[in-house]
Amino acid sequence: MALLIELSCGIKCLSVIFYIPLGVVLAIPPFNYPVNLVLSKIAPALIAGNSIVLKPPTPQEILHPCVQEILVH
Repeated sequence: MALLIELSCGIKCLSVIFYIPLGVVLAIPPFNYPVNLVLSKIAPALIAGNSIVLKPPTPQEILHPCVQEILVH
């Protein structure tokens, strides 16, 4: 994606952004604050085009299928 930006001093700049997936992201969130940390790991990985392996913490395994359902739809 290329963006043409004009600065306040009148100089025009061209910015080029490449989205290159790096591979698989392993997300292991802690048990005491899972939702925020899960989403903060998943969102940048998905934006970059990476695939994700999520290992939910054992006490709150019921919470992560809800997050999975949101991401699938």
